[in-house]
Amino acid sequence: MLTEARWQKEQELMQGVFPAFKPFSRGTRFGFEGYLKGPRSGRIYGVSLEGDQAAYPQSPPRVCMCPRVGLHWIGDGESRRLCMQREWRPARSTFANTVLALIRYLDEHDPEAADASLGQPHGENPLAGDEFETVLNTGFNFWATVSSCRCRGPY
Repeated sequence: MLTEARWQKEQELMQGVFPAFKPFSRGTRFGFEGYLKGPRSGRIYGVSLEGDQAAYPQSPPRVCMCPRVGLHWIGDGESRRLCMQREWRPARSTFANTVLALIRYLDEHDPEAADASLGQPHGENPLAGDEFETVLNTGFNFWATVSSCRCRGPY
């Protein structure tokens, strides 16, 4: 079960290591939302890391990403989440460790730039240039516009 002290430490760690990821809390769900840039494609991926207060830290956070890349997705429809093989130790593992695992996943599965344009309208990133900088600096909620990729449903 999530304690207030653990949540405070998670937020401090994420602010120090991944400051572009912003915390959220929605009922019993909580976590971080932010963006990662594909190392080969340059595509911007919206990312949501979501835990459940009753299950975290015993269970790792769910990872949702939009657009999806690779074949390692489980669940149906809006509740699809990334299935990554990683070691999870409740006393030591964190949301920041999960972002690192996702970065390694993107290093392996992000398509080449020519292939990445297939999922974007007119071959463009959903956020580019100055608009991307504005998003990072203002904490714009990507999920307000791409709700179909948001983590939902039971584990």
